[in-house]
Amino acid sequence: MSYIPLFFWDSVRDNGNFIFYFKPQMKKFMKIGALSLTLVASLLLLSNVTKADNGELSLEIQKGTGSCVYGTSIDLGIQTASYNALTFSGVFPQAFRCEDNNGTDDSWVLETTVGTLTNSLNNLYNIPATSVEMKSDASTVVAGDCDIIAGTTSYAAIDSVQPILGKNNDLGAICKIEAQNVWLKVVTAQNQPVGVYTGELTVNVPSFL
Repeated sequence: MSYIPLFFWDSVRDNGNFIFYFKPQMKKFMKIGALSLTLVASLLLLSNVTKADNGELSLEIQKGTGSCVYGTSIDLGIQTASYNALTFSGVFPQAFRCEDNNGTDDSWVLETTVGTLTNSLNNLYNIPATSVEMKSDASTVVAGDCDIIAGTTSYAAIDSVQPILGKNNDLGAICKIEAQNVWLKVVTAQNQPVGVYTGELTVNVPSFL
């Protein structure tokens, strides 16, 4: 610290003569200097206090497109008339799969059902829907992550809807689910008459499509 002296005139009498000399007065300026140091220290402390200001961070992931691949037609071939029951069966050429890139449905299912198989020659010889069955390998997740419905892994009549694959109670999850080797089987009655039998196979697709 440096001091700047302030000079005041003072007088002393000596032998009848006045002698003038300078007398430095330092005390008050030293107090002022100490006060200045205190202020500087306070300002330094204030400048080290952290300030915070809150903003906002946002992003958006948009819904993707959903899709399903499945079969609706299958030719079970030709057999010769028999006094015994006949069994026709075939596998769809492609796997059934659904891709849910929306995640807005907590659950959905791809399911099938069938109607009566009609004889081309006489409706009296129709094959009932209860004689038509379907099965597949257990469905699996091939992309993404979600809880799934395994599907129908043993032959079951599809006169009422039967699930092939689906998502089970998993809102927000996106995934691709697949079922391999989807089989369809028809078992006729004994002595089933000749003719061409046709029916309608219905595939109910998920609501996100």
